[in-house]
Amino acid sequence: MTVPQLSVLMLVFEHQAFVAQAIESVLAQKCDFDFELIIINDCSADQSASVCRSFAEKYPSKIKFIDNPSNQGMHNSFETIWNQSAADLVAFCEGDDFWIDDSKLQKQRDLMCQNSHWSLCGAIAQVIEINDAEIWSPTGVIQPAVVKKEYSFEDMIGSYHFHFSTVMLRKRSVVFPDWFKSVYCVDRPIYLIAAQNGAAGYLNSIVSSYRIHSGGNWSSINSMRKATQSSDLFLKLAGHFDDDFREVFEVTLFNVLQTYVAAEMVGKRYGVARQIFWSAFSKLSFFNKVRFFKKYYRTAILLSVKR
Repeated sequence: MTVPQLSVLMLVFEHQAFVAQAIESVLAQKCDFDFELIIINDCSADQSASVCRSFAEKYPSKIKFIDNPSNQGMHNSFETIWNQSAADLVAFCEGDDFWIDDSKLQKQRDLMCQNSHWSLCGAIAQVIEINDAEIWSPTGVIQPAVVKKEYSFEDMIGSYHFHFSTVMLRKRSVVFPDWFKSVYCVDRPIYLIAAQNGAAGYLNSIVSSYRIHSGGNWSSINSMRKATQSSDLFLKLAGHFDDDFREVFEVTLFNVLQTYVAAEMVGKRYGVARQIFWSAFSKLSFFNKVRFFKKYYRTAILLSVKR
C-alpha cells in the first residue's frame, strides 16, 4: 500500500449541517501526490456520523473514518487522528469549516518542499456568518497583520496569524508537552511548538472559510470564560518555552484580555469588563503594570464609575 505524502485531519462534533461541505472541499483538492483524509466523529448526537460514514464507504481508499462510541473530547480525539496519520505533512479542516481553493494542498505542499526550513505554512481564512436572509456571507478575514514570506517563533507568539483550516505543518516538528490536553485549544500551541523548530511560512491567498455559528467551540462562549481559558493557555505557554520569551507571552495575554474587556464594555456589561481588566493587570510584571496603566488609565477610571 502506498504511503500518502499528506494527511488531512478532520474533527467532527455536532456538524451534521456542515460536514458534507467540509469533506467535499477536501476531496475536491487537485494534487499531483497522494493524500488521505482522516475523520473522527466524537459521539455527536446528530447525524454527523451517518454523513461521514457515507463518504467513507464511497471513498474507502481515500477516507479513514473513526466513530467514537463515547465522547472523548477534542484533545483525545485529535490525538487519535494525529496518531493515525501516516504522512509527515498534515493539514487540518474541522467539520464546520471548508476549503475554497481546490489547489490549497498543492500550493502549500510545493512551498513546504521548496523551503525545507519551514515547519509550517499558513494562509488566509475568510470568516463567514449567516445573515438576516439566512445566507452564509463573508464578514472578515483572519490573516497576519504584517505580510512577510515567513515568521519567526517570536512573531507567532504575538498574534493569531493563521486559522487552523489554513495550516499545513511537518508532523515531525511537533512533540506534545504534558499540559497539552489541559488547555482549551489545539491550534495555537501546535503552531508555537512547530515554530520553535522552524520558520512559519505564508501563502498570501484565501484558501478556506471559517464558519462562526452558535455551536462553535469558541464563538459560543462568553468573554469571562474566554478570559479564563486564554489566561490558562498563555501562562502554560510562558512556562513551557524559554524564559527569554516570557515577557512577549505576558504582553500578548494582556492584549488578548483587553479585546474581551472592550467587547463587554460595548455590551455595557461593566462588571464583567472590570473583572477581566484587573485580572489582566494582575498577570503583568511591575514594569508592565506601570507601562500599561499609563495607556489604559482612562479605561480604569471609566470602569470604576460604571455599574
